[in-house]
Amino acid sequence: MGKSKKSISVMLVALLVSAQLAGCANDSSSDDTSQTVTESESTTETEAESTTEPESETEGETVETETEEESETETESESETESDGDAEEADALADLDTQEKYFALMAMDLSEAREYFGVEEDASLTSEGFDEFMEGIFVDAVTSDRLTLDQYLKDASGYGIEDISSITYDPGHLIYTDEDVAEAYTLNLDELKEMLSYPYDSLETRQQLVFDKMYYEYLIALWSCDVTDYSSNVSLTNGLIPNLAITFYEYMFDTEENVKTYAKVMDYLPELILEVSESVYNQIEELDYAPTDYMLDTTLESIEELIDTNDNPFIDGYNEKVEALGLDADTTARYEEDNETFYIEEVIPALEQVYDELEAIYGTNPDGQGLYYYDGGLEYYEYLVENYVGANISIDDLMDILEDRLDTNMTKLIRYATLNQSTYEDYYYGNITFPVEADAETIIEYYLEAMSEDFPTFTGESYTVSELPESLEIDGILAYYLIPRIDSIGENVIRINASATGDDETTLFMTLAHEGFPGHMLQFNVQQSCGAYSVEQIISHLGYSEGWAMYAEYKSLDYVGISEAMSNIIALDEMLSYDIIAYIDLGVNGKGWDVDDVADVMDDYGFSSSYADYFFSLVVGDPGVYLPYSLGYIMTDEVIENYVEETGATYLEAYESFMSIGAAPFTVVEEYMGTEF
Repeated sequence: MGKSKKSISVMLVALLVSAQLAGCANDSSSDDTSQTVTESESTTETEAESTTEPESETEGETVETETEEESETETESESETESDGDAEEADALADLDTQEKYFALMAMDLSEAREYFGVEEDASLTSEGFDEFMEGIFVDAVTSDRLTLDQYLKDASGYGIEDISSITYDPGHLIYTDEDVAEAYTLNLDELKEMLSYPYDSLETRQQLVFDKMYYEYLIALWSCDVTDYSSNVSLTNGLIPNLAITFYEYMFDTEENVKTYAKVMDYLPELILEVSESVYNQIEELDYAPTDYMLDTTLESIEELIDTNDNPFIDGYNEKVEALGLDADTTARYEEDNETFYIEEVIPALEQVYDELEAIYGTNPDGQGLYYYDGGLEYYEYLVENYVGANISIDDLMDILEDRLDTNMTKLIRYATLNQSTYEDYYYGNITFPVEADAETIIEYYLEAMSEDFPTFTGESYTVSELPESLEIDGILAYYLIPRIDSIGENVIRINASATGDDETTLFMTLAHEGFPGHMLQFNVQQSCGAYSVEQIISHLGYSEGWAMYAEYKSLDYVGISEAMSNIIALDEMLSYDIIAYIDLGVNGKGWDVDDVADVMDDYGFSSSYADYFFSLVVGDPGVYLPYSLGYIMTDEVIENYVEETGATYLEAYESFMSIGAAPFTVVEEYMGTEF
């Protein structure tokens, strides 16, 4: 293919951390919903369709067969009619708005997609060639820079990457020109066309799954280039500075060579940090889009933490990793001194400059407003919703789903609280007894044993759980699971934000089910054990991954020795929290609600409107970020329940099937449920 940066890698620069971390949000369903996830049409012919021949005779009657010339003429006519129909449908897409256009493309039959993109199937291409094509995409993505390469692979030579000397140490930039976006669009489009030329029916089952995943992935990438980018580098949980700190903190030192690579990547860090304020100023000037005071407060606090050299991940975290290598004392001391000197003399001044530049715009946009009010903001938000949820469902329909759930679950919670008043009081005051001590590793061990018969077996070699340093305790993040490198899948790591979990045992138990077993950690290992392609690991579908983790979280309550009433009260209360904030997010950013509208909605659904300002600030500061937890769970629960009901499968079989598919939009997940890989 000969391209230096492929479509996926274009997105990796901006999503370096989110592509590798599976997290658990701090704030916030077994019920079915009336909304059914749209199912994409299968592009594979059924056996009957592909083998049935027209009969020339019927019983008791002779039927005149067509001559060869007549048959060919009719076939050509039919072909022309089908082609004209496909062309008309393709032309019709030009009249649709951006969301409708991409929803239509996502639901297209494969022949229609080829017609739209001007691609013909190439019968000479093989399934082996498809493997090479996908491997090439993966290799191009992970070799876009050394930080990304080392994040995904422990030994690059195992993937045929022998010469890494030419790979840049530059981790990328935050500011893109129109030319950069146009180039990204072209790369995505060229790659998509190349993939569409492969004969789908000749591919093996896992290959077809990868094809379908990548088709959607390319459309999402194209969609992102078709809208105005309102992503902010000072957003509440996706802001660059704290997440960049996590990326460097989690960079693994396997050998002394990693230490040297780390230092070369660090050389670019001051420049990257300075781009944070520059990108904010650009958005103010070009889009009239300024961060709120709440967003600035969060970022400024993160900078203050990183300027403090005590308990600093770039110093103390670095030292711990270097010392663990067991190098001689002089070498270790030299590395530690060089790193600390560079951090103090180069990185901290950059942080201080950004701090001053961001502080200078404090008050420019104190409370903010939803994306709805910005030029192209609604179109961007529609893209964001699909990217976060992956269900091919409009904002209006998603809000309908949430309205039904909020009504139903609030009624259920009131009933449980009324009929079980003492249980509800115990929940309210935290008087809940759990079966083991509130120690992270002990809790995961307990889940591994207590839930083993009802969930797939965990095949990972090991796992470690540890607390984040204070400087990395990002507001709004309870914990995260660090997705292992592809060639070291046994190395499972979970980090806990102790300041967020505190002494709340309920939160800690549910969080570890979410991140560990049977949540993210189990799902990733099951996916890898089912022959997942390397390229599947650089695909991130938060609706799927967080949907499953929330599902696991709620199911874990059935295994901790509490009453059914207590389990239901805890689950319903958390569901309502996530659902109301998702509903508010859609309303503020997709419908233009203000704070008063939020307060009215909270009153309507029985929530205290005193939190309206806070919820408004959250969804303005991080549009869409809570949608995967709420709507992702809803879609996950629906897919699993439908599969069990329609096929008679056990829940264990449904879980195994769901997890073996791996991260994908729900339209694809539905199609492949029950498929063996």
